[in-house]
Amino acid sequence: MGSRTYEHALELSKSYGWVYGDVPTVVISNRNLPIERNNIEIYCGDLAKLVNDSFKPKYKNVWLVGGAALIQEFIRLKLADEIRLSILPILLGDGLPLFEQVGIEQALHLKGVSAFKNGMVELVYEIKKG
Repeated sequence: MGSRTYEHALELSKSYGWVYGDVPTVVISNRNLPIERNNIEIYCGDLAKLVNDSFKPKYKNVWLVGGAALIQEFIRLKLADEIRLSILPILLGDGLPLFEQVGIEQALHLKGVSAFKNGMVELVYEIKKG
């Protein structure tokens, strides 16, 4: 999880509770952030080492949650296998573009599309390796 996403989730948790429950959460940041749950850790360092040495031996799937800069770095380093884009029926007005300056052209394969009654649409793309 990106640090700004984490800070936003912490703020929301005051009203709605911690949405991720007991799922192990690693926050990527070089800042000193508050840790309010035992299943949260802060990581600052080599992302490839984190994925290959810590995540792959323990987990079949790892979910990367926001933000744009973190996602771009995972794509640049070829550490992501799939992209799930959720399009919500709201315009936020600001923020970082998700794929701005990724630095590489990357072929994608559409694996699935889901539409929900609330107007949300989820697109699932496999990142083609090669």
